Amino acid sequence: MTDQPDMIHRLTGATLVSDRQAWLLEQASGHRVVHIGCVDTGFLDKKLDQDDLLHTQLESVCSQLVGLDNNSQGIQQLREQGFDKLICGDISDDGTRIIEETGKLMQGCDLIICGEVLEHVLNYGHFLAGIRELALAYKATVILSVPNAFSLEGFASVFRGTEDVHPDHKCYFSQVTLTTLLNQTGFRSVGLYFYSREWAATRFKRMTKKAIGKTLFSFRPQLAEGLIAVVEPEVPAATE
Repeated sequence: MTDQPDMIHRLTGATLVSDRQAWLLEQASGHRVVHIGCVDTGFLDKKLDQDDLLHTQLESVCSQLVGLDNNSQGIQQLREQGFDKLICGDISDDGTRIIEETGKLMQGCDLIICGEVLEHVLNYGHFLAGIRELALAYKATVILSVPNAFSLEGFASVFRGTEDVHPDHKCYFSQVTLTTLLNQTGFRSVGLYFYSREWAATRFKRMTKKAIGKTLFSFRPQLAEGLIAVVEPEVPAATE
């Protein structure tokens, strides 16, 4: 008789975050932060015009901030905006240099923020391994946020016969699959959260979204648009 894997996973309690960006700024306040994906490729011009770029807002609350992105054109554009602590590189392949440059720019880091990046990456195991090495080097906490595979908004889109997704996204994550991936790439969980976007095109839609957030999402946050994992790297066991 062959043992069958347990396919049913009980969803543990999770907290709903109503404003992802405000929550990230609160976590980053007073810390030395490495912000992976600082360019926000595809939205940089719009967010600069609207003064809504996360990297700009992080600079106002962090004790020190380093931006990391593999988009060289975007990095140059941020330099022209006055940002000087920037690294152009890919944490998957250039981790040693990035660790060294982070040390030179701000003598280490306390927190690594990687928001809405993982779903764009081809080899996310390799990508997370690079983040883990950076976190281990400076004993930093890591915050990752990703789209939720089981969002109510996503289901509604499918019922309309569409899929509302960024053209560069490679995958979706769920509470279980993200936790499994992080565990298997050498991280331990510190906290898990779900976030709901409150913006909407019309006042009616905003009111509807707010009502859903206070009722359905408060009961089952796993139906919100995205999830946030707060993790720390597992320290390798000492060898004799």
